[in-house]
Amino acid sequence: MNILTKNEINLISEIGNHINILLNTKIKPLIVSGNNSMQIVELIDKYYDEHNITSIRNFVIDGDIISTNVHISMGKTISHGNPADNPVFTSGDLVRVDLVGFKHGLYADAARTFVVDGVFKSLNEEKLLEAAYEALGQVQKYVKVGQSISRIGKIIERVASNYGLYVSPMLGGHGIAAKLHSEPFVANTFKTNNDYIISDNTVLCVEPIFSLIKPDKIRSLEDATLIADNKTYNNFVHVENTIHWTLNGAVSLTGDL
Repeated sequence: MNILTKNEINLISEIGNHINILLNTKIKPLIVSGNNSMQIVELIDKYYDEHNITSIRNFVIDGDIISTNVHISMGKTISHGNPADNPVFTSGDLVRVDLVGFKHGLYADAARTFVVDGVFKSLNEEKLLEAAYEALGQVQKYVKVGQSISRIGKIIERVASNYGLYVSPMLGGHGIAAKLHSEPFVANTFKTNNDYIISDNTVLCVEPIFSLIKPDKIRSLEDATLIADNKTYNNFVHVENTIHWTLNGAVSLTGDL
């Protein structure tokens, strides 16, 4: 289990604060009609250079060489999308931004889903985002030190079910520190064999990923990109925070949603 020192947690929090600033105050205003993902790439490069943070571009993560400083997914790309492959933003598009920072030999990781122009195409898309935010909030509020991480998946799966949404047992969060994706795998569904117990100063990435319907097939491409094949219309949301558990409760190291 990812039980970290106070110094490691403070350093991850420093990186997480920068990620939060980028996502909520720098990137969000760019999610408007006519803009594109490469503008976000350029913004992150400039910001990271100014603050001495390293992106994961050219890093080898889980055996894949990452070619970009941020993953931006749209359409049938569930997560880890290459920004260069995305179309120009149009009103109502859901844009999933997954951002990692590396500094002091440690990582922080967060994701947000933005709606272009702030206007949803339908109540279904609005429901998706509301459910994902609710799931992450409930995990942070109700999962406590001394409990198994299977409770995280149980909460996320229950919220998805309450909203009539699909959550894949293949997808979920992870441990994080000196390695981006470390054990344990934090499933987005309830798994009885997830018997890791959350301890004081445990740090985990929790990332609900919901879709309107079950994909016919999920494919993994190069650069860790996940694609969903569907014969009928589908859409996805992805939110994530790096969360620190203490005896006093859980706190996001990458900002609030």
